[in-house]
Amino acid sequence: MLSPEVERNFISVWKSFEYPRQWSKLPNPISHIETFMMSDRLRLGMVKPFILNRSLTINCLKPQEIEKLQEQTNMNRNQVISNIIKCWATVAKYSQLAFKISLTKNDYIELENYLNKERKALIELSDEFVDLPNLHANYHLLRHARIFSTLTNTAVRIKEMVHHIFKNIVPHTNFKNIELDLLKRYTTKPYNLFGIL
Repeated sequence: MLSPEVERNFISVWKSFEYPRQWSKLPNPISHIETFMMSDRLRLGMVKPFILNRSLTINCLKPQEIEKLQEQTNMNRNQVISNIIKCWATVAKYSQLAFKISLTKNDYIELENYLNKERKALIELSDEFVDLPNLHANYHLLRHARIFSTLTNTAVRIKEMVHHIFKNIVPHTNFKNIELDLLKRYTTKPYNLFGIL
């Protein structure tokens, strides 16, 4: 979506951005995004609106991408850029609420508001977001927050370990039916991560 020179500009703005002292250094978000842990993605999501606001202009996007976005959204070039930044700002605000340790009644109302805003902003940018599982999961997050009093997941490390194991298994599958391969490996003794069998 971005041209190589714009990627370099994004990286230079990203490197010069002042992060909180307690954060560890994040890897390059363009060349090392596959190595990002969930916590890295959350931090990147929080600072991305500021970085995009400093670096994203009309000339940043490839011409075919901007035309595609204009066609999908019925907006002019400037509106497309501001909507991309606004979308990431909404994601950052939602993430800030989602990872709060405890929520008040007002937080639940604000969370519902930002979940709706995030969903609308993503769908407005591209129809391709409609069928994504993560977007569907947003419909359930408010209910989970009310039931468990928080959206903070205490078992993230376990899920990241399982994800890492699956990620290492994928290159050794037949690439035709990866889900079935992973399911077979997941339910057999050597790969049974939770000791169910």
